[in-house]
Amino acid sequence: MADWSKRVLVGSLLGAAIGVLIGLGLGRLLWPAAAPTPTVQPSPVATAVTGPDESADQALVLISALYAVDGDLDRAQGRLAVLSLEDPPQVLADLALRYGSAGSSEVATDLATLAAALGHRPQALVAYVATPTATATNTPSPTPVPPSPTPLPTAMPTLTPTPSPSPTPLPSATRRPAATRLPAPANTSEPTPRPLEWDPQVYSLDTPIKLVPAEVAPGQLYWRLVRLDWRKPGEEGSGNCIIYITTFKQDGQVKWGQQVVIENGGHTVLYTDPKPGHPYGAEFVMGSTLNSYIVFVGGEYPSERVTGLGLGVWLGGLDHTSWLLEFQLARK
Repeated sequence: MADWSKRVLVGSLLGAAIGVLIGLGLGRLLWPAAAPTPTVQPSPVATAVTGPDESADQALVLISALYAVDGDLDRAQGRLAVLSLEDPPQVLADLALRYGSAGSSEVATDLATLAAALGHRPQALVAYVATPTATATNTPSPTPVPPSPTPLPTAMPTLTPTPSPSPTPLPSATRRPAATRLPAPANTSEPTPRPLEWDPQVYSLDTPIKLVPAEVAPGQLYWRLVRLDWRKPGEEGSGNCIIYITTFKQDGQVKWGQQVVIENGGHTVLYTDPKPGHPYGAEFVMGSTLNSYIVFVGGEYPSERVTGLGLGVWLGGLDHTSWLLEFQLARK
């Protein structure tokens, strides 16, 4: 009966979390399913990892994915408590290593991050958990010691008259060299990137819209999505059936002349350019249903990708809709 109760609790946890955050939680576990039309490129699917208790493993993966979204450690600990694990941080760390060795780095990162938040940081997880920068410690300066007083002489010395020295001629005036102005130190701080604005309306679509992370190393520049907006049928701008893409520099200024890529069985390259009275940089007219288009920024830097875009509100539908995407250059 204890094992049956554990399964009921795990099932309840998974059902509730999926019902509330299906788009946010499962978006980090699965890639979008391939569209039924032959022109859609199938997206990669995360490698499955089978453990001794598959239902518990899936619950841990979902709990870590939710923690990566909301950052609420107390809520994550409450979800872990339902599983009745003897050592949750150790179990999370072991599962992270299994996913990492299977090639699912995003899932391994979520598991390792939650394990680290719970105080478990084994050496094997260093590759998946960012190490915080050490804070410099101020060393107190030594307390100056006052000099010893000079003893007074016991007897007054005899004064001997000293002849006055002959006056010394003053040296000729010499021009001092002009002070050299040192260059001002450069401002090495970088602007804080914008937070992601994700339209919650997309969770009502028949096909999930996915954000695929970029493969970048710490300190590397890359293009990150900062806005995704969906214009539903009948809403202003939806009748154009267009994907609008705009790119921004690190300082928030619009980046013109930037390469943008649209994939739909083919590979279409666009470039952002200013248009009078129009705030968007590049436009692409859609003709296919949902799960037909992949959008990302091209060029020298890696880019996050948005998958599952298309017309309609259900797979196969062609209702007139539009998409607004904005990317900003940021440092990992």
